[in-house]
Amino acid sequence: MFWALVLVTALLIRFLEAKYFRLQEFADADEFRSRLSDGDDRYIAAGIVDLVLAVEYGLAALSTSIRSRLSVAGGICVLVAALADEFENVCLLRNIERTPNIDAGAIHIMRVFGKTKWALIIVGALALITAYAWGHRARVKSWFVGSSSAG
Repeated sequence: MFWALVLVTALLIRFLEAKYFRLQEFADADEFRSRLSDGDDRYIAAGIVDLVLAVEYGLAALSTSIRSRLSVAGGICVLVAALADEFENVCLLRNIERTPNIDAGAIHIMRVFGKTKWALIIVGALALITAYAWGHRARVKSWFVGSSSAG
């Protein structure tokens, strides 16, 4: 259920402003400012929804990580990634509001939180997938080997 909500929220962000996620990737203040030359209301709306998205995927990962220590570790990694995402989103919203006055430092801080988020999401997702595969070894093995019954 949580994961469906995460997907709907991510799609809502894309609907509000299709280029919103690109703002988090710009390496310097000039690129950032050039993207916002046509107004920032839709970016702010998408940023507010992105704050909700981080809470949703953090809780979704934590709610699916109750079966083993590895899955709990993975869920906690994704939850901490969601916290880094919240900091990134707050920095992004602040940068949008301060567009004419943002500097390289403000962009750098936002990107550090973004890179931290992605590193933790990757580690956490790998731990969750590994824990799932280990916990369902027989089922996963049958996907690759097939049924051993000779009928």
